[in-house]
Amino acid sequence: MITWKHTIVGKMPAKPYIWIALLLSGWCPLWPQAGGPITWPTSNTAFMRGEDLSAFIQPTVSGRVTSGLYGCVRNDGFRFHEGIDLFPIFRTPNGEADEPVFAVMNGRVMHVNPVASRSGYGRYVVLEHTDADIPVYTLYSHLADIAEGVEEGVWLQAGDPVGGLGRSAAYDIPKSRAHVHFEIGLRIGNGFQGWYDQQDFTAPNHFGIWNGMNLVGFDPLAFFEAVRDGEFTSFHAHIQTFAELAVLRVHTSKIPDLIQRYPTLLTRPIEPGSGIAAWDIVFSQYGFPIRLTPWFAGELPARNGGSVELLSIDERLRAETRCWKSFSRSRDTYEVAAFMQRTLAILFEH
Repeated sequence: MITWKHTIVGKMPAKPYIWIALLLSGWCPLWPQAGGPITWPTSNTAFMRGEDLSAFIQPTVSGRVTSGLYGCVRNDGFRFHEGIDLFPIFRTPNGEADEPVFAVMNGRVMHVNPVASRSGYGRYVVLEHTDADIPVYTLYSHLADIAEGVEEGVWLQAGDPVGGLGRSAAYDIPKSRAHVHFEIGLRIGNGFQGWYDQQDFTAPNHFGIWNGMNLVGFDPLAFFEAVRDGEFTSFHAHIQTFAELAVLRVHTSKIPDLIQRYPTLLTRPIEPGSGIAAWDIVFSQYGFPIRLTPWFAGELPARNGGSVELLSIDERLRAETRCWKSFSRSRDTYEVAAFMQRTLAILFEH
């Protein structure tokens, strides 16, 4: 039986009527898992009851509910959306959202951006979930405020508030479209700042290694569906179900620090003292690294360091993924395009 999480009650916000309403409605948000419980990030129980997307997804001004989902869902398929947008069920008399956003798993607060104007995410919080078999991050953005006590280094339990659902951003979000933008995924590289400093960006990086350009996510709704339906066993197993867009071979002796943080993505171990010659990387259609295979010295013909080979590509997936500029095609020739170039540069720090 799923029971109410005492830490939630222990961190009750200033307006307890919301919590009383949730308790009276029978809201039990936690799914027990081997690596710790998992919960839905808002008060809305529609997803748990299997209701239609329109019962919990916040669309853009287009009104199309799919525009609040993950993937190539905006600007007629030409703009990528990194997460899912979830609307509130509680509002103040003047129409503002009035409810908490919850940590979906046990995790440590790694970054808090309290200044809404700095980012398209507005006020946002990033957690890292080291209890999980792969320490994924989760991101909660457009917050109206940051919950009391939520600061870098603090450990939160699944179901603890991270902030208030809102509409903060560097641009205007009307109160009618207040929502939390939720993401889940991996961090690409610890050397992100070095890469950032080499670019022609005019704005400083206020977000360190938790800048959105250093994060690569996967579909949160598919993850929650697997959890709800009892099909989720581990993040490793879930990631291996992703559709494979392409396999790249990168000729370099560098070992990406991503491997140190997510060693289960390796297909074979790296023996101490082994000379690395290249990496084969399987990418999902939105640039998520599904598997990495190291090649050792003498196993492959010598190639120039830093050269990249495209070993295979799913043309149907590439054509469908118009918004994610991973590979461009001219007749039968493919080239690594902007987003994939960025991922590789951050991954291998070159």
